[in-house]
Amino acid sequence: MNRDGVLVLGEALIDLVPEPGDPDLLRAQPGGAPANVATGLARLGTPVSFAGTLGGDAFARSIEHRLTDAGVDLSLCGRSPLPTTLAVADPRPEGTAYHFHTDRTATFQLPDRTADVPRFGAVYAGGLAAVVEPAASVVAATARTAARGGLLAVDPNVREDRTLETGTGLGVLRELCAAAHVVKASDEDLAGLWPGKGPRRELP
Repeated sequence: MNRDGVLVLGEALIDLVPEPGDPDLLRAQPGGAPANVATGLARLGTPVSFAGTLGGDAFARSIEHRLTDAGVDLSLCGRSPLPTTLAVADPRPEGTAYHFHTDRTATFQLPDRTADVPRFGAVYAGGLAAVVEPAASVVAATARTAARGGLLAVDPNVREDRTLETGTGLGVLRELCAAAHVVKASDEDLAGLWPGKGPRRELP
């Protein structure tokens, strides 16, 4: 590891997506915003370490193969005998929604890697792990450490149905965004977090 590397903190899960032409058939594919970011960075040649937790089922093995094949370092990744979180896609005319099956899964049992933050040039946090406990507390602590001593990038990745306490979840995401040096946000994210307010660029 070196200060040029990126520590990616968050979830790796399985998306169940309807097969084109046969909506009753669901195809399992590795997903999770943080895992996708780690994979993309590694494929671009950036040293990246993924600090999520992988379960003890076949889905987790599929996720692990995707990450390692891309070149992601998993030495800081947690391991658990619990199953992997599932995200079931629900295509609708206005866009695709997701229903998350998170209860008693390995995905959100994140290891505490706060002490490892100084070893990296940047830390990425966000996704479901930012609002689903017990992962959310780990993400918040790691983000605070990263914001004080390095570069913190946050992806709020707002999902309406990802937590029963929507108001609390949105508040947590706003706090993360306020601490971040870089925020990756879609139009939908901005509308969910700050209704009625457009993007604003602050100049020195």
